[in-house]
Order: sequence, then C-alpha cells, then structure tokens
Amino acid sequence: MMQAIRGSVFAAVLVLTAASAASAQPGPCSKDVLTIEGASVSSTICITGGSAVTRTIQVGETLVSTAGTVLHSTTFDLLPGGVSRTVDDIPLDKLGSKRLLHVTLAFRDGVVLLEHALLLPGAIPVK
Repeated sequence: MMQAIRGSVFAAVLVLTAASAASAQPGPCSKDVLTIEGASVSSTICITGGSAVTRTIQVGETLVSTAGTVLHSTTFDLLPGGVSRTVDDIPLDKLGSKRLLHVTLAFRDGVVLLEHALLLPGAIPVK
C-alpha cells in the first residue's frame, strides 16, 4: 500500500513538472547565494521536465554573477522513496573562471536542492 502511495505521489510530481515545462514555466526551484573566487554568485536550480516511465527528471541550473550567466542542465534518475542524488560539473568560463563547480544535487519533497558544491581543481568548498 505504501509503495502505491509513493508511486502515486511520484507520478503526480512528474505530471505537474511536465505541465510546468510544457507551459514554459519552470517547475519548483531552489535558490542559493555562493561565493566563488570572491564573487557573489546566485544559483537557481529548477525542475524543467520529467518522465514517470523512466523515473527521471531534467534540471536547469542557472548561475548569475556580475561577470555573466551560466545556463546548464542535467538529467537524473529518481529512486523510489526517500531522497535521490546526483553529481554534476558546471563549467564556470562564462563567469570568468577556468574552474568547474562540482555540485551534489538532491531531489527531496518535489524540489531539487543544491546540497554541496566544490571548486575544481583543488576541491575548494563553496557549500
């Protein structure tokens, strides 16, 4: 019974997310402010689509600073029940840096959160 409820909740989240993506409106978003190489960088992570069949979601990542904007996307698989995580590397060249932002993203309660972030090379903690 609990499995059926979780499956129904998952399907409802994906239907709502897909409807948001189809109407060109982002799905649920999370926001953070990071300090990267001394600059303040706004991070917005939104669900942009999904598939109940493949249990995947598409995620749009936007980083904005005074130096520029980085638009990046990734797809990740969702596990039944609990929290699902993925890692992603975002090139920061459009922000004037030769580094990568290595992030851990978590899908929890219908939203994707930025859990951890490191600057590479050097594994410098940002969040």
